Amino acid sequence: MRKSGVLLLVLLALGANVSAVQAAPYVTHFSEPFRGPQGYFDQPSGAIYYVESDGKHLAKIERNGRPVWVREPHADAQVEFYRTPDPKIVGVGPLTPWMLKAVQFPKHRYVAIRYSNSQFGVVDVETGRFEFLGQD
Repeated sequence: MRKSGVLLLVLLALGANVSAVQAAPYVTHFSEPFRGPQGYFDQPSGAIYYVESDGKHLAKIERNGRPVWVREPHADAQVEFYRTPDPKIVGVGPLTPWMLKAVQFPKHRYVAIRYSNSQFGVVDVETGRFEFLGQD
């Protein structure tokens, strides 16, 4: 009986130490800091794709200054958690050649975006629909 009581005390003490450990977000050299609002000018269409100051919203603004759509791509597409709880858009621009082959609707036009947690994808320029392509 005495051995089981000591064993129980040891297990309780170990359990108390384990529960005190806090989880920290995983950060690698691939993680990029959010540097604030940014824009990408699409030469063929004359549209501007603007990442808002919260880093979550992407807006399409026509050449005449009229906003076409505003989307929150990560949330709209219900992309799963990866590395950080609050990913922000850190890059917007043209697609790379491999992305053109990977998109669901190759006849559509897209802009590429990448997030601070190394996730990335493309946004349909007409609808603002985000297509998740992967993560590093």
